[in-house]
Amino acid sequence: MKRISVLFLALVLLSNQAFAALSPSNIYTIQSTATVGNANGGGFNTANPNFLTDGAITSATGSSPVLTSASYSFTSADVGASIWLPAQTNVISGFFKIASVNAGAATLSAGIGAGSIVGQGRYLVATTAGVGTAASLTGITFGVDYSQMDTSPFADTDIASSNGSTAPAQVTSASHPFTVAMVGNLLRVTAGTGFTASWYEIVSVSGGVATLDRAVGTTATLSNGTGKVGGALSLGSSDANVFNSTLAVASSTGSAMYFIKGGATYTLSGTVTIASGNALSPIKIEGFSSVRGDRPSVASGTLPVLNPSTATLTLGNNTVTRSVKVIGSAASVINFGNSASLLDSSVYNNSTTAGRSGITTNFNSLIRNVEAVSIKGKAVQVSTSNNAFSIIEDSYLHDSDIGISVGGNSSVVILGNLIIGNVTGGIIGSLANTGFLDIRNNTIYGAENKLGTGISLVTGSLNQLQFRNNILYGLATGASGADVNNFIQDNLNDYFNNTADVNDPTKWQKGNSDLALDPQFAGVAQISGTTATTVTGNHFVQAGATFLSSGVTPGRDFLYVISGTGVTVGKYGIASVDSETQITTDIAIAADSTPDKVWQITTGKNFAIGTNLKAKGAPGNFPGGYTTGFIDIGAVQRQEGGGTTILGSCSSVY
Repeated sequence: MKRISVLFLALVLLSNQAFAALSPSNIYTIQSTATVGNANGGGFNTANPNFLTDGAITSATGSSPVLTSASYSFTSADVGASIWLPAQTNVISGFFKIASVNAGAATLSAGIGAGSIVGQGRYLVATTAGVGTAASLTGITFGVDYSQMDTSPFADTDIASSNGSTAPAQVTSASHPFTVAMVGNLLRVTAGTGFTASWYEIVSVSGGVATLDRAVGTTATLSNGTGKVGGALSLGSSDANVFNSTLAVASSTGSAMYFIKGGATYTLSGTVTIASGNALSPIKIEGFSSVRGDRPSVASGTLPVLNPSTATLTLGNNTVTRSVKVIGSAASVINFGNSASLLDSSVYNNSTTAGRSGITTNFNSLIRNVEAVSIKGKAVQVSTSNNAFSIIEDSYLHDSDIGISVGGNSSVVILGNLIIGNVTGGIIGSLANTGFLDIRNNTIYGAENKLGTGISLVTGSLNQLQFRNNILYGLATGASGADVNNFIQDNLNDYFNNTADVNDPTKWQKGNSDLALDPQFAGVAQISGTTATTVTGNHFVQAGATFLSSGVTPGRDFLYVISGTGVTVGKYGIASVDSETQITTDIAIAADSTPDKVWQITTGKNFAIGTNLKAKGAPGNFPGGYTTGFIDIGAVQRQEGGGTTILGSCSSVY
């Protein structure tokens, strides 16, 4: 019986080896200039245990340190690759590009801002020069990451194996023998006799033979294998399936990470779903501008743009996505999985079909520092599922039909947001809301000539609503309730320049501490007209207008067509300002020569407040009477003594 048990255990272990997965410590690089078709290796395992350990670095504290190794002589093929330095004594852990190679020695680019270093639980841009804290370092562990290059320096068509169906398999190449510098890189096999096309980690190398992480084929003898070591992933139209569970491996101690190079648009094909991470260690997707970890802002214009077109980008369970821009026209451009987060990003649904969403949340969703627009629909659709929970904070939700759509037995915290210029309204109930709504420190703005409703609840909303420290400005109706005696805590909100502050005081009772003060916005204005025409080419023309001198800004400002012959009313993004009297929209607007188009544009969009609302918010005096708070009302908190106004609690400036 004991022998049978041992045999069974052995078979189980062999089976597990045969189906081993890639490491959850892999980092993947996606670049628009990479070889198309995702034929490159694309990834690197920072936790590989077999890196070289005999590195010697001179001038280690300077901007051009020199690395040598007794086990490996660097060649010109290594230029452009990155040296990975794990955590070790006197070493700054991170990635540093190889700038040049001379006589087997690699000179690294390690000036201020050049390295991507480990710190604060993530990758940061180096703020000091060098790769270490001592000028001369010996006995250094290092790897060579080829996945940050556009093309693979090692492309083979003669990969072979004599134990291909064994885990782990070993492979060789006569034209490009594997080197010890390749350890930790992924080998992308795309074809070959008996080979299984996939990505494989090079776990170790000895005598030109690479040992992989698992079996690489269906039979022992494999030949004529086509594959590449290194080179970034491309994420092009027909190869968007790089976020699947083959590459996006997750565990409780670490999960895969993707860096996407900015300054380019990636056109995706079909529905793209990011695989689920682990609750303790989510899958991470992060855009970067020039150095991994630089986390460009939405306003920088250098975010990587993902365009799934009419399909949906789904963020898997336990994922964190940041510093990306997503443009599409699906029913929802982004769908959240459970416990998914979207940070420091921009989402634009440019569909002309009504009711579509920029973002749709799920259970335990987080939206932070995000710009979201759905020109004919909802910037954010909060999940209506029972017991779902969402947090929306420090975000800019604007120029949509609805800013945030809420309802159902779900709860949501809406904190510190600019909810601006939405046609129907800012926060609108689509279903009876029976969950908890915590809505604080938002600026809900319609237009100078009044537009939409600030917040509206539908009948049957037995919700507990905490509504305080909000600015409601320029709205046809500030707040609208549907039923008498709803449990609404309205306190220390500022209602100003609205046609009506509330729809019915028996259904929405303003608090005794509410204010009616001009927030004195720092830079918000409106231009309008009533006799515009439209011309073929999506041109909008208004005689006597001052689009240029009024500061209308393409990519930031939106045209609102209120009425007119032959055109669809609603919001239009402004693609260009052609002259004082002509702008061009970013979506189709029908040509019609009848001069009767009524329109308006909000410009400036600097919602920093003046002194009227300074320190007027709650809480003022804390319980006990020993501490007094000084919170401004609205999303934008004043920064006294010069500097920049801050949106909510985040450090990003709009």
